[in-house]
Amino acid sequence: MKSSSLFLLVALFSVRVFSQTTFSPGYIVKNGDTLRGTLKVDRQKDLMLRVSFRKDGRTDPTEYTPSDISAFRYDDGALYQTISFVNTAEANRVTETFFGQTLVSGAYSLYRVDKKEATYYIVRKDTSTYFLYDDKISGSDVVNGNYRSLLLLFSSGCEGLDQSRASYTDKSLMGFM
Repeated sequence: MKSSSLFLLVALFSVRVFSQTTFSPGYIVKNGDTLRGTLKVDRQKDLMLRVSFRKDGRTDPTEYTPSDISAFRYDDGALYQTISFVNTAEANRVTETFFGQTLVSGAYSLYRVDKKEATYYIVRKDTSTYFLYDDKISGSDVVNGNYRSLLLLFSSGCEGLDQSRASYTDKSLMGFM
């Protein structure tokens, strides 16, 4: 009986310990104002849709979506910005809005969005956005991605920049931009 009670106590304690939510210092940008506090540490694909934020001194977090705030950042990590783009990989081209992880900021800004077990990249130049996607293989069907042709477009006029060596990875695309 003692070992059963001990096992039950350890099991309940383990569930409580592992179910605790972790928050990390950071900030959100709402209506142009930067609010400091803590952000819930979450999976990359979940951060594309929402982030939970606790203002300093509060215990209850508020959940924000891309329509609520323009950006958020962990003090020791990545910057996520609200980004809208036309998803050209789907049969029905629709405008989508997510929090994109900012990989490069500059004349060409590069964002990463994880959706449906796939990684997509969005490039913003001035007021234009470009949706980059990789090849899709389904059985014997192959749909070529568009990222190679868009990299060729971005590199036109830039001598020494060889888009054919760029692969569909964070590191390679960051180096290209």
